[in-house]
Formats: sequence, structure tokens, C-alpha cells
Amino acid sequence: MSAAFFMQRRQSPHQNSSSPHFRFKDTNLKRIRSTYGCTQAELAKRSGVTLRSIQMYEQRNKDINKASADALYRISRVLGCSMESLLEK
Repeated sequence: MSAAFFMQRRQSPHQNSSSPHFRFKDTNLKRIRSTYGCTQAELAKRSGVTLRSIQMYEQRNKDINKASADALYRISRVLGCSMESLLEK
């Protein structure tokens, strides 16, 4: 086998073949918040949920499925959606 064969960049099975950069799909929270048209900071201020928590939920560093019912309720009231629609499948 040629050296070129070994030097080819392997593509991760998780990458989209049409894009060299893989990107996870947005969380439900980010999608709904963006559609609603507010920033993370605005959502934090209006909901009373910390900005850091909202950032972590959107970056999947904190599992929104394990968020308190109070936090989900506050966020859903601001965004005008159900609590369940914020959860990830």
C-alpha cells in the first residue's frame, strides 16, 4: 500500500460527509430560545435561571432532563412552550 493511503484523513462516522466540521444539532432549548428571539442573558434574567445553567444546558454540559421542575417551568413560561418540549429525547 502506498504512503498516501495511510496519510488520508479518516472521517469520523459521526461527521456529515458534506461538511468537514461536525456539529451536534442544537438542543431543544437553544432552538426554541432562538425562535423566540431572545439571548441567553435575556432568558436568564426573565426566568430567574442562572445564565451559566442556560449556557450549560445548551452546550450539553448539564443534562436538562435532570433540571429541577422549577427551572423547567420558569424557562418554559418565558419561552411560551411546554416543559416537555425543552427535554431531550
